[in-house]
Amino acid sequence: MVDIEYKPLKKVVITECVFYSNPTTLAESLKNTINSKKPTFLSWAEGVLFRIVPDPIYELNFYNNQSKRIDNKEEFWVIIAYAADREYKQSISIDNLEIPIVDVTPSDSLKQIAIWIKENHRNNGNENGKSIIRKPKKRNKITLLK
Repeated sequence: MVDIEYKPLKKVVITECVFYSNPTTLAESLKNTINSKKPTFLSWAEGVLFRIVPDPIYELNFYNNQSKRIDNKEEFWVIIAYAADREYKQSISIDNLEIPIVDVTPSDSLKQIAIWIKENHRNNGNENGKSIIRKPKKRNKITLLK
């Protein structure tokens, strides 16, 4: 018999946000991942198209068991790349490749992340369409609802 326990994350720590001026530019940033044959998709909720990538420092600590909080999976450290995209689409095309887009609105935690992005990273792009890295102005916590 297998014990199954549902234990949602208590905290998501966003270490960096990478803003892209439009969905196509965000999708183009995934070309290398697509070419490496790794599964690739983008998430969408609340008018935000985004990709969540585990923070490499978090991953290193997780595998080296150096943090009790990490061992208990109470928090998850991530880097987020995002662009505004008001309407959900099933995919986005770049260079004859289709990148699937998953509507993650039913996920409370992912929906809260999208709302956090909208509230904390408005107008962080530049007119040239180049991505820029912005860190949050202050440390806002994302508390996941149970």
